[in-house]
Amino acid sequence: MRRTLLFSVMLLAVLVAALPASAGSRRYAENLLDDWVEIAADMAYEAFYTDVDMIDIDHTVSYYFDLESGSYYFLAEGGEDTEDIDMYIYDEDGYELDSDTLTDNYPMVEIEIRRAQEIEVEIVAYSFYGREYEDYYCFVAAADVSDIDDWRSTDSGDLDEILEYWEDWAYDSGYDVLYSSTGTLSRDTSEYYEFELESGSYHIYAESLNEEDDIDLYVWDEYYDELASDTLADNYPICSFDLRSSEFVEIEVVPYTYEVGNITDFVLVIAADGNGGLLYDDYDEGHYEPPSDYDLPVNDSRDWDYISSVMDDYMELVIDEGYEMIYDEVELIDPYNQRTIRITLGRGDYIIFGEGGLRVDDLDLSVYDENNRLIAEDNMTDNFPICEFSVRESTPVEIDVVAYAMASGWDAGYYLLVIVRD
Repeated sequence: MRRTLLFSVMLLAVLVAALPASAGSRRYAENLLDDWVEIAADMAYEAFYTDVDMIDIDHTVSYYFDLESGSYYFLAEGGEDTEDIDMYIYDEDGYELDSDTLTDNYPMVEIEIRRAQEIEVEIVAYSFYGREYEDYYCFVAAADVSDIDDWRSTDSGDLDEILEYWEDWAYDSGYDVLYSSTGTLSRDTSEYYEFELESGSYHIYAESLNEEDDIDLYVWDEYYDELASDTLADNYPICSFDLRSSEFVEIEVVPYTYEVGNITDFVLVIAADGNGGLLYDDYDEGHYEPPSDYDLPVNDSRDWDYISSVMDDYMELVIDEGYEMIYDEVELIDPYNQRTIRITLGRGDYIIFGEGGLRVDDLDLSVYDENNRLIAEDNMTDNFPICEFSVRESTPVEIDVVAYAMASGWDAGYYLLVIVRD
């Protein structure tokens, strides 16, 4: 295994620059991922696949890539609770090409592929700190920029032909093509598209690059009720549906089985049968500019994205104010089940920030000491409660989070909680 000096030096910068986070924080791993992608770019390597996921002591994670000949770097790093994770690279016959089994939580492997083949990258969690047994980690697969360009020039032609086929199909059927685009599916992550459509009849076509793929297609209305779906075992799902009035819809392209590896490209075409159209003035000649967050329909994924962005704002506040980070979380909550956090706090002055997402109208906080005495609360009619209190000696506390009121039509939503010491 070869490690470059620059990668070792840059690793120190990553570890120093990483934001503090609580145990098992996905956000912490996402920050590490961004740093590694930038490091790869500085070395003229471009990331062609990235991932943030959970790993535990009893399960390995494998990635499969269909690679051309060239130079590749594979990088992983575990979160704050990860003591040692390892990496193994296998060729298409199952023989080990290289590995990094050093006692650290940032395995890196550089390999040269002399002929096109499918390889497997295996990530193994070897040990965690204390009593922890799982944590988030990030993974980056990067290739020489020239190799990436070669792939794109090879695949783009096939993908363009598929896109042209479905556009012609729609035109030949007498439909108006409203939107067409290409995208990429990786692992088990869906791709989402959101539009506001006029009343009318619609047909949506999708097709992946490889014939042996199996991808599915769903169309949801603004209340997340299914309008149409195609879950047949093929790589070209088609959905047709009618709208009686203008409304937001979400289109989900779902990966089910890949022909090779764990990634594929696909096309998406939206056509209207007679009536129907997109309600955007900035839609022009195939260019679609999505609306702002406030104009899009609220659903689970959008609520998650919103509260995650708000959490980033709180992390910046922690750094700017010089607070000591104690705990953070993003969780789902409903009015019928309060969230209770039990934590032991040392002596000091504390601030607890809470905030509900797009589906929570009123969020309340209460803090109790070990004798169940109320020491702080915020039950105002808003969704961003704040509790400030002091602890004279180390003591267990209970924090109750209550979703007092939800937005109309919703019975659950995401919220965040941040505990800092001033």
